[in-house]
Amino acid sequence: RGASQFSFESNIGITKGTEDFLFFDNTAEIMYETGTYQEYKLSASGGTDNVTYSFGGSMLDDDGFRPNTGQVRHNLRTTVNARLNEIVTYTGSLGFTSSEFNRDNNANSSFGSFSSLEGARYGDVDALDQNGLDNLKDFIINIQDNVDYREDNKRFQTSHSLNFNIMEGLVAKTVVGLDNRTSRQRQIQTNAYLIALGAVPAGTSDQGTIQLFERDQLGITIEGSVQYQKDFEDISTVTVVGGQLFR
Repeated sequence: RGASQFSFESNIGITKGTEDFLFFDNTAEIMYETGTYQEYKLSASGGTDNVTYSFGGSMLDDDGFRPNTGQVRHNLRTTVNARLNEIVTYTGSLGFTSSEFNRDNNANSSFGSFSSLEGARYGDVDALDQNGLDNLKDFIINIQDNVDYREDNKRFQTSHSLNFNIMEGLVAKTVVGLDNRTSRQRQIQTNAYLIALGAVPAGTSDQGTIQLFERDQLGITIEGSVQYQKDFEDISTVTVVGGQLFR
């Protein structure tokens, strides 16, 4: 038996992109910004002779150091162990994770602002005077302000097991587990974004598009086994019979 324990932790800071490997120094001047993040963690554990528990959770909010790279993450996990009687013990766990973040355009496409700058699509940006640099920065930021590409991933896992101490040398175990994962990607290309990109003329009002991709996966595991151990002086034998079902 142990006393319940609780802990809380918080972290607040800033993020800044490294400029060591940039081809053009002014890429950072145009694309980089000082970001902030905050993270909070909470945990607890305790119990009695027959029941113990543990819990942990965290939250992260990071707005990134480049436009459209912010993210929010949540994590929860708990475990319970219980001695139901002299024969049976139970163990259960539950976990949940959530990740929501913004995406920039694919760097392999001509729409990616960062790759366009580093790939010299706009020429040698280090050779620009201040006026030219300010104009290019305004142009790029206008594009980035209209990027709307978001992804949302969630995962739920739970497992429950019963252990049977039937008699000396004879034990059995059953386990049931579930794993559910969902993913949602949404990309909106508004008319304002296409105009800022220069892909359509100013005043265009009928070229916007919405793309939505959703995935949902469910996995189920069922397991059962029986183990018998017998000692014969200098020889020990273990016999195991079991089966597993996965879906």
